[in-house]
Amino acid sequence: MINNFIDGIQGKVIAKTLDNLSKEIIRWKQEKKIAAMVKIAERERRIREAEESGRRQAEEIIRRREDFVFKEAMGVHQGTVDSWLMSVINETVDVTAKEQSTVELSLRSQYVNKIIDDLEYKANKPQLIIKDLLHSYMLPQVQREIAKKGFQRDNKRFGNAVNKVLSHLGDKIKKDVQKQDIFKK
Repeated sequence: MINNFIDGIQGKVIAKTLDNLSKEIIRWKQEKKIAAMVKIAERERRIREAEESGRRQAEEIIRRREDFVFKEAMGVHQGTVDSWLMSVINETVDVTAKEQSTVELSLRSQYVNKIIDDLEYKANKPQLIIKDLLHSYMLPQVQREIAKKGFQRDNKRFGNAVNKVLSHLGDKIKKDVQKQDIFKK
C-alpha cells in the first residue's frame, strides 16, 4: 500500500511535470512561430519601404527634370519676347526719328530761309545793319532769352517725339498681341 501510495504520488508528480513540459513545448513552439512571423513582417516592411523610397526618388528625379525643362522653356520664351520687343522698339524709334527729323528739317529750312530773306533785305539798308549791331551789343539778354526759348521748344519737341514713340509702340504691341490671340483661337 505504501508502494501504491508512493507510486500514486509519483504518478501525479510525473503527470504534472509532463503536463508542464507539454505546455512549455507548446508555448515555445508558439513563440518560434510568432518570432518567424515578426521576421517575415519586418522583411516585408523593409521591402515595402525600399520600394516606396525608390518610387519617391524616381518621382523627385522626374520632378527635377520637368522643372529644368520648364525653366529652360521659359528662358527661351523670355529671350524670344525680349528680342521681339527690342526689334519693335528699334523699328518704332527709327520710324519716329525719321518723321521727327523730316519735320525739324522742314521747320529749320523755313526758319533759315526767313533769316536769309531778312538779311538780304537788311543788307541793302545800312541803317538797319547799324541798328542790328547796336541791338546785339546792347541787348544780349534778348539773345539769351531767344536761345532759352529755342532750347525749351526743342525739349518739348523731343518730349513729344518720345510720347509718339511710346504711343506707337503700345499700339503695335496691342496689335501683335491681338494677332497672337486670334491665332491661338
